[in-house]
Amino acid sequence: MSRRNLVLIAVLLLLAGANLWSRLSGEEEPAPRTAKRVERPAAKGSLPVRPAPGGAAEVVAFAPDAPEVPPPKRNLFAYADVPPAPPKPAVPPGPPPPPPKSPEEIAAEQARSRLGTFRFEGAMSRGAEKLLMLSRGEEVLTARSGEEVVKGVRVRETGPSSVEIEDGATGVKVTLVLKEGK
Repeated sequence: MSRRNLVLIAVLLLLAGANLWSRLSGEEEPAPRTAKRVERPAAKGSLPVRPAPGGAAEVVAFAPDAPEVPPPKRNLFAYADVPPAPPKPAVPPGPPPPPPKSPEEIAAEQARSRLGTFRFEGAMSRGAEKLLMLSRGEEVLTARSGEEVVKGVRVRETGPSSVEIEDGATGVKVTLVLKEGK
């Protein structure tokens, strides 16, 4: 037999022994309590009741001698008369919103963000000619002063450590500076 079965049998024997001991000890169980019926007068506004044969009660709803039940004092299905909430204090108006941007301003912002993706990587000189190296993301581009790097973007001026590029559509100019050590 497994240990689990032995424990189960031991618990059952213990419960049976406790039950047998409580019966043989001679203690009597207390009698169940019962509530006494108390006659109370009818509540005010309730229907009149007439005793019927056999101890039952008969409700007399429309007896001519029955007292009249008053109507309810309020209508449960109507909205309550709640006073209106006090008005909220006036909030002073804040500053007026900024005026909407013109199409030219929006185009200039877009051009600045597009030109901001370029980086000046370096320059090479061949005699009087200077070849510039620019990058945009992973793409490396080369151009000379006055040439178009990509469609709509032209190199304007070059210096020893800077390049100025211009957006052809809006005329927005951005100066790119050579960053050493990268």
